[in-house]
Amino acid sequence: MAGKVSAQIRATTASGNKVLLFPNGTWKYDEGQLVKDTLPNSATQSQTAVAPVVTTAPASWSMKIDSSRVDSTMKEQIIDVSSPRLARFFGEEKGRMRCSAECVNEKGVISIRLEWAAAVGDANRYFGFMRDLKDVTFLLANGQELKFQYNPGFKEHFFSNYNISYYNGSVTLTKNDIGSLLSSPVVRIDMDWKKAPEEYEVKGTQYFMNNLPKVL
Repeated sequence: MAGKVSAQIRATTASGNKVLLFPNGTWKYDEGQLVKDTLPNSATQSQTAVAPVVTTAPASWSMKIDSSRVDSTMKEQIIDVSSPRLARFFGEEKGRMRCSAECVNEKGVISIRLEWAAAVGDANRYFGFMRDLKDVTFLLANGQELKFQYNPGFKEHFFSNYNISYYNGSVTLTKNDIGSLLSSPVVRIDMDWKKAPEEYEVKGTQYFMNNLPKVL
């Protein structure tokens, strides 16, 4: 079995069946629960997760979080796509937006750090000042949307000499947020830039499923 019980998520399918989800994207029926629809294979056999979970509400999640840990994962680039706004001025290749992510545990508080990078000396000219708290939305493969607001301390770093701008911010996760991120890949992140909100396809769709368990 690829999944381990310690990383499982209990959820309910659209037909009312109880299932266990695993970080690798597989699932099986929860032992002891009645299965309403009989499958050709054994009910306890691991199956590929073909949208068995109700997407209108996040899966319940009961894994314990280590409140004594102060740890983070390696920063990894998960977005590298053309920015619609920057591409208007610099073309598809030069007008790219990149984003790296880290998963963090600060004594039981689980968060995600995002670092956005644009190949312009002062990105505020194109996206507007980001002094106020801004929204960011994660779209999951199962259709669920997780909406976050950046924590205080969102920072801007402009390096005109190197023609690059950085934006750094973090969002705090609830247990249900964590359960949702472990149950389905993140396929898109929408950033609420002040002047021009944009949508970015994620290339590292499995990043949070693979890395969140490392800091719990």
